[in-house]
Amino acid sequence: MATKRKTRVEAARQAAHYLLDQLPPDDLHAARRYLEYLRHEGGLFVRKLMEAPAEDEELSEETLKAIDQGLEDIRAGRTTPLEEVEAEFGA
Repeated sequence: MATKRKTRVEAARQAAHYLLDQLPPDDLHAARRYLEYLRHEGGLFVRKLMEAPAEDEELSEETLKAIDQGLEDIRAGRTTPLEEVEAEFGA
């Protein structure tokens, strides 16, 4: 486990980088375009999120361990395909 505490934003950024690294080369252009859309035109939610003050509350040890476990699960391939999640939740 990293000794430096991570904010939620840092953890989300790390997870996003990991996911980008896992994409097949043919999907990288689409991912880049989507990220650019979110950055420039992502709507009110994204703008508010980007304008929000920096997180100043430290994450608990329990939360940090859960984030680390989740990232390890992703690296180890212990994930659920989107189709299964959608089927389970009726999306």
